[in-house]
Amino acid sequence: MVVNRAGNLSVEYFQSYFKLLMNTRNFNVVQAKEFIFKRFFNGDCKALGNHTYQNFEKAYLSLKSE
Repeated sequence: MVVNRAGNLSVEYFQSYFKLLMNTRNFNVVQAKEFIFKRFFNGDCKALGNHTYQNFEKAYLSLKSE
C-alpha cells in the first residue's frame, strides 16, 4: 500500500488497513498493529507526524474493543 507522506492519514484509513491485514494474513489486532507500526512508522511514532500517529492509535483502540 502506498503511503502519501505529505498528508495526514485518517482513522478510517487505518481501520481499513487493520481489517485488510486481519483478513488476508490472519493477523489478530495486536499483530496487525505491530506490522503497521513497523511498516508505516519505521518504529518511530513521529515518522508521519503526531496527527497520523494519533489516528493510528484511535483505529487500533476501536478495533481492539470490538
